[in-house]
Amino acid sequence: MSTLRVPSFASAILGLLLAGPLAAQPAAPSTQPAVKVTETPIYTIPDGVKIIDTLVSPDNLHVGVVESKDGSFTVVVDGVRGPVEEWVVRGSLLFSPEGGRFAYEIQKGNQMMLVVGQAGPQWAATTQPPYYMVGRVVFSTDGKRYAYLAQKTKDGKMQVVIDGQEQPEADEIFASDMQFSPDGKQFAYRARKAPEKPDPANPKAGGKQYYVIDGAAQPEHDVVARMTFSTQGGRWGYIARDGAESAIVIDGKSSAKFAIVAGLAFSTDGKRYAYAIEPAGPDGKPGGKQSLVYNGGEGEKQFQPFDGIGAIVFSPDGRRIAITTMTDKKWSVYVDGKTAGSFDGTGGMLFSPDSKRLATVAGRDGRQFLVLDGKEYAPVDVVATAGFSPDSAKVASVVIIGAQRMLFLEDKRVGPATFFAFSPDGAWLAHALPAGETKWQLALDGKGVGPTFDAAPPGSRVVWESPTVARIIAGRARAMFMVKMNLGG
Repeated sequence: MSTLRVPSFASAILGLLLAGPLAAQPAAPSTQPAVKVTETPIYTIPDGVKIIDTLVSPDNLHVGVVESKDGSFTVVVDGVRGPVEEWVVRGSLLFSPEGGRFAYEIQKGNQMMLVVGQAGPQWAATTQPPYYMVGRVVFSTDGKRYAYLAQKTKDGKMQVVIDGQEQPEADEIFASDMQFSPDGKQFAYRARKAPEKPDPANPKAGGKQYYVIDGAAQPEHDVVARMTFSTQGGRWGYIARDGAESAIVIDGKSSAKFAIVAGLAFSTDGKRYAYAIEPAGPDGKPGGKQSLVYNGGEGEKQFQPFDGIGAIVFSPDGRRIAITTMTDKKWSVYVDGKTAGSFDGTGGMLFSPDSKRLATVAGRDGRQFLVLDGKEYAPVDVVATAGFSPDSAKVASVVIIGAQRMLFLEDKRVGPATFFAFSPDGAWLAHALPAGETKWQLALDGKGVGPTFDAAPPGSRVVWESPTVARIIAGRARAMFMVKMNLGG
């Protein structure tokens, strides 16, 4: 095995597309409260207007569209129209994670500009200075900060603009590596310094790479990758490779060098971290055993080797760590000093909010299934999403059986669904329920409630405002609505 297998945790558990018939009994019907569903119009497509982009904010409070009519374009947020533009770049409309701010790119002549706004009853947006090119835009989690990629001339250097302030230019900036720390206080991006004598046939080859963190350029290496911030605590780390050797750089300090390092993970408070290593074999190349390196605040310790190490996950309280390991071509879960399970493969792991329970996506004989606290559920064709209730008492998942997506609560079938959300107290499960071939409606614990809709715009999902009120943005005909489900009527 020449590389560490470190699957994306988010894609493996909170959005993984996995796939086999499920032998489980339907959930027993629950005693439902009276439910009242209301819909409030947000936006209606005017006659003669074509919509080229639609997006719902992550908090499902706002919806934005890009209208096209007579060769011009207009961005509309919550029904409030912005100025008519010569061109709005398709796919550039973006909401901040908290939902209140938005951004999109426009073009006038041969120049591009970023427009940054605040959703509200009146249009409030600011157009940034012009550039030859405006690239990827990112918001901080709280939406208070923003950054984007810019280039002043066609063949010129690139730079990042953070909160309106230009950063130093670089020969190349990797847009996909631009990110704010979870608390929004730090910003990092990966850049490349071109070699003194570039290859004319491949001008972007060679040179040194480096990260820039809060405006400070870090040391140069052959390759740098996988910048990771702790959720709290202001810590960061990345992989640095020079020649055939790699190291983990944490808070500016480099680890020992190995053939491969990967999978850096921090505890939520940043006080603990772990990563995987693979020393070089006798020939100087990867291919040996892989081990976990763990630092619980008292220095790094290296643990027993395995044939392979996959995902590395800390519990929310930081006191537990789980890893997926491979021995003799079989994968297992290693947690609390014990190895459990024998699988053909594993996807990812998720601890419950109280840190006491662990869910894992695993596969065997071409099928995949959920493993909860060591118990294997029936195999399915695909495990699409999975998550714990806020009180950690329940687990729900959307699986694919044949061509249908089905919602399960633990191992009990609830009904057809595409997504779900637990109420804050964990008592109720709201989801989208297909109603015929082209319609859908809101549902509570498998029972459809309220009117049907034609579509859910991109980004639309169920959000609970309180233990008794859930909302979603939905579309019918040429209109979009804020739909609320109120338990208790």
